[in-house]
Amino acid sequence: MTETPQDFHELYRSSRTAFRAAAQAQGWTLDHLPHPLTGAAGLEFGVDVARLGPDRPRHVLFVLAGVHGTELEAGAIAQLDLMQTLPGARPADCAIVLIHAVNAHGGAHLSRTDENNIDPNRNVRRDLALAPRNTAYDALHSALCPADWDGPARARAEAEIADFIARNGLRALTQEVLKGQYDHPEGLFYGGRTVGWTVQTLQELLSQHGAGATRLAVLDIHTGVGPKGWGELIRLDRPAVEGAEWAGIGGCVCDLADHVPATDPAIKIILEFGTREFPQVLTALRGDNWLRHHDATPAQAAAIKADLYRALICRNPEWRAGVITQTRAAACAMLRELDGARSDTDIAVDAFGQRLSRVTAPGQAYAALQALAQQVIGARLFTVMELVDQSRAGQRIHSNMPQAYPVSGVIALRDNLWYDTAVRRQVPFVANDAAGLAEVFADHALIASLGCASVLNLPITLDGTLRATINLLDVAGHYTPDRVALAQEILTEPARAALRTELTLRSGAMPQPDRNNEPA
Repeated sequence: MTETPQDFHELYRSSRTAFRAAAQAQGWTLDHLPHPLTGAAGLEFGVDVARLGPDRPRHVLFVLAGVHGTELEAGAIAQLDLMQTLPGARPADCAIVLIHAVNAHGGAHLSRTDENNIDPNRNVRRDLALAPRNTAYDALHSALCPADWDGPARARAEAEIADFIARNGLRALTQEVLKGQYDHPEGLFYGGRTVGWTVQTLQELLSQHGAGATRLAVLDIHTGVGPKGWGELIRLDRPAVEGAEWAGIGGCVCDLADHVPATDPAIKIILEFGTREFPQVLTALRGDNWLRHHDATPAQAAAIKADLYRALICRNPEWRAGVITQTRAAACAMLRELDGARSDTDIAVDAFGQRLSRVTAPGQAYAALQALAQQVIGARLFTVMELVDQSRAGQRIHSNMPQAYPVSGVIALRDNLWYDTAVRRQVPFVANDAAGLAEVFADHALIASLGCASVLNLPITLDGTLRATINLLDVAGHYTPDRVALAQEILTEPARAALRTELTLRSGAMPQPDRNNEPA
């Protein structure tokens, strides 16, 4: 694990080197825009751009990494995958532009904001001088940005924030803080009163590469909010979903696409990957803000940066694989939408995300997952079984046929072919006829009475540990190899998000972060 600020500089250098090497190897055109402060303290940094496609495209897809410097690594690993996978999905008249380290100073220094403490994703407004005042932030500013990080002032600040949450709820804190503010230049989520270099440069790149196109699409990759590992599609080209945590945010860089002349309205999407619970993320950002404005010992600086990295980037392979696969799916869906070929699956996944963002009570996340599974894969009977007692027992926690298959108590699991496949080896179990069901399920007659003669059981892990199976049953022969592959591709990450959401809602409290639950 990296331990010093200098180590985090090396993360940026390594990411940039990998981006440029992959672009050259895959035949993308490269460009570099140095930051005005490059060379300070011996560190070179800037914005790197990779482009593929015709010089005069009809459509352009932009994929942004590192608008917030703390989140660069997630976007960068996704971009490496896109360099290999998007060329085959690209319509001939479309160009793809990948922008690495949009906020170059923040990326090089592991900081959310730019060199002037401006949050680029709050720095896009028609008139920053007239930006609205955030009175809720005003009241919390001194607590969010205490005078010291390890002493009495910090303790008083934590008590004040805890009191706000007790009175208003965590969602209110999330919404009010994320909204941004324009009156405390030294504070959190400061949108600035003038346009910063980061936003100016990005606007120039969008105008340059989007010139003459009839439609632009922008995919901006972020981390920090939502169920761990789930990539929420936040569509800024539509009205916000009622109750969504991001509903009050304004000034996002995706809106720069609107400033480029085009025939059709831009597609503007933020893809937000959950990492930790919001209080941990907020505390880490507060620590880095304190570090920017106060003297700190080397040990303090190292601890704050390590906490910041840990809060915004997850190191376990499951999380990283999820970032890659979900970004790829989102980018391909945007290419189809640009080309007028949006699929039913795209629409169903989008609808699941919207339903998940509105969840407030147990059962609702699994209901959203059920709708997605039935629309995309098909299932007469859909259940969710959560595993307990180190996977030796299960509990049916959701069913679309509660009269025949009600929610159950804990049931010991038999060690048979099903168990060996779905639990021990953690791969999908498939049976496509009545004989296959009878071999492993004691209730096969009940299953048959419901008109089902095939099953797909999809194991779902959280951080590498098996936690549930998603169970789809339908007519004989329904779960073909193509449908099974599609289920793994489409349902796995939504199922993880639904499971995390349900566990959190049923607990009645946000789980405490565990720094020891990830592989080195």
